[in-house]
Amino acid sequence: MALDVIAQSIRDAIAPVFLMSGVATMLSVTTSRLSRIVDRYRALINANPQTAITAAELVIMYRRSRVMHWAIAACTICALLVCLVIAVMFIGTEFDFTPVHAISCLFVASMIALITGLLLFLYEVHLATGTLSILAEAHGAGRRKKMKRD
Repeated sequence: MALDVIAQSIRDAIAPVFLMSGVATMLSVTTSRLSRIVDRYRALINANPQTAITAAELVIMYRRSRVMHWAIAACTICALLVCLVIAVMFIGTEFDFTPVHAISCLFVASMIALITGLLLFLYEVHLATGTLSILAEAHGAGRRKKMKRD
């Protein structure tokens, strides 16, 4: 009988494990983006001509890094909460009680953390796109000035 209960608990824990896989992928993407932001920031700092455009890009890079930091934190909190969901499910099985309210509260909290992480990720993509438009505008403005002189 106890083996059947444990088998049922393992089956119930499969859905949160798939969620963990998705969150792990999200963490991989966000940490990769943060790494690229840091590398670009370092390259800009080491650039010889410190122009106004470079200074503006440095400000945006710093802001992007902060947003990615919080996105990673939110996704990590989500993963930890999902781990707690799984642990509470197994503890409930072991001690023969059903912690329905604890499981549902932890799951809702994990979804809120994941939504927060995804929204922060979306905001960082928006900032990155804004950086490109600033650079394109600056490059286009410089190009137009050269064309007018010729």
